[in-house]
Amino acid sequence: GASYGNARVAAPFAILDSVYDAVQLVLSASPQAVFPAAELRWSVNNRQVENGIDTAAGELPTSFYSPAEGNIYLLGAENMDTDEYDGHLIVHEWGHYFEDKFSRSDSIGGAHALGERLDPRVAFGEGWGNALSGMVTGDPVYRDAVDAQQAAGFSFSVETNRFVNPGWFSEPSVQTILYDLFDSASDGADTLSLGFEPIFAVLTDNSYQQQTSFTSIFSFIDELLNQRPADAAAINALLVAEGIDGTGPFGAGESHGPILPVYQTVTVGGASVTACSDQAAVGTAITAEGEFNKIENRRFFRVDIAASGSYSFRAVRTSGLSPSDPEINVYQAGVLRGIASSSEVNRELGVFNLSAGTHVFELYEFGNIDEDDTTGGNVCFAVSVF
Repeated sequence: GASYGNARVAAPFAILDSVYDAVQLVLSASPQAVFPAAELRWSVNNRQVENGIDTAAGELPTSFYSPAEGNIYLLGAENMDTDEYDGHLIVHEWGHYFEDKFSRSDSIGGAHALGERLDPRVAFGEGWGNALSGMVTGDPVYRDAVDAQQAAGFSFSVETNRFVNPGWFSEPSVQTILYDLFDSASDGADTLSLGFEPIFAVLTDNSYQQQTSFTSIFSFIDELLNQRPADAAAINALLVAEGIDGTGPFGAGESHGPILPVYQTVTVGGASVTACSDQAAVGTAITAEGEFNKIENRRFFRVDIAASGSYSFRAVRTSGLSPSDPEINVYQAGVLRGIASSSEVNRELGVFNLSAGTHVFELYEFGNIDEDDTTGGNVCFAVSVF
């Protein structure tokens, strides 16, 4: 027909069917798993808007999982984007619920597209959601219907990465690695058929959840290698095929990408290190970097704190954009321990009480994460901890 007829009463059951399949996959690995309650908030009025998000009115940025609420929002507006029968998308969003309730995710979210060079936290979270959708549905081809009469849309395979810019910052690279670990087909560098249980074991292991690094393909593979050392050669072959050669949870020695090293090491009381934050003008090319969650916006650091106490984190502009507004966020095992976000021009200083152990922190120019193309630009800072 030309449009929907009677009330769309089948839609909630279709959504629940996809979630049921996801639950069953988890139960196959952990029969006693307990699933915290979540609401699947779908409506025929749920539509995508660019500005003025109002979930109560059905005005959504897209279908998404809300960590703050623990609920999933799904689009449903006819002739725009209806997601109730897009099983891959539903499972993808449920995958974020899984990370939140069963595992750990440090993803900062934000807009993302296949082929973009993303913040590695985002690349892992989105790649995981895509890969899980293939695992749950038994179909590696991800599909999403949109537009008039739901007659348009897109599809891609989570098994074979055909996109530009592979690497540790790539959503398609992550989804291909994870799906190849799971599936029974051997193709290219993939010689493994592990199924879901080993993947579940990594994501739910306390060692993974307490890693001092941010969550990324590096932190996942590090724990997988710890649990399955006999498969090291086959696992590493999957990484090499995607242009990834860093090791350990911090990606030490990684030689591919626009930002290296993945983490810079700062020594308490030692010499400062130089790091730059940048954003490229957002264009139509899929390789354009953009703002907020792209690879060049934020720089990562690790610092080892020998004893509990008060520590100062400082960033001072050395070149590039001026005036600049550097900001610093400090984490320990995924928990935010301190934010330095003052209005001081060209410098930032934060003083935090920290416990002993390894901490990581991110530095960025605010103009490069504010999603305003008229602000920001390339700027470098001298970074120190004392």
